[in-house]
Amino acid sequence: MPVIRPATPGGNVIFCDDIRFEANGKTIFIGVYTGEIIILGSAPATLPSFAVMINYLERPGDLDGPVLAKLLGPGDEELACLSIPVDQARLNFNPEFKEEDNLILLQMNVTLHNVLIKQEGFIRLRIFCGDTEIRMGSLRVRFQGSEGVVAI
Repeated sequence: MPVIRPATPGGNVIFCDDIRFEANGKTIFIGVYTGEIIILGSAPATLPSFAVMINYLERPGDLDGPVLAKLLGPGDEELACLSIPVDQARLNFNPEFKEEDNLILLQMNVTLHNVLIKQEGFIRLRIFCGDTEIRMGSLRVRFQGSEGVVAI
């Protein structure tokens, strides 16, 4: 049977309103967006809280150098830029530890407050290492007038 391994470097991202952590190790995602965020009213609007969980994967030797995560708002406005601490994980990687698939996995959570969204478009998470850009995920942003909206 063919085995499909995860594509690397790469990963995934979860966009939501908030991320919380329980003492038992569980992670709770509040208000998870599944491809689109609809903002009632017209632009601009402020999101009181916006959170992103980044799951970054690479195999030893995939990339070399510093890795940056950029959260871009509609119109390519930079909302956040973070250094992913992959250097230490690369140094500590033990190739003799035989897993099903030898991967370096780094997980980062980012919560932003009072995020100004000026226009429709996409919120995107991109990873950069040198000239390499990895498209991790995107969230479409739409504004919808509040006329005719009924709260249930």
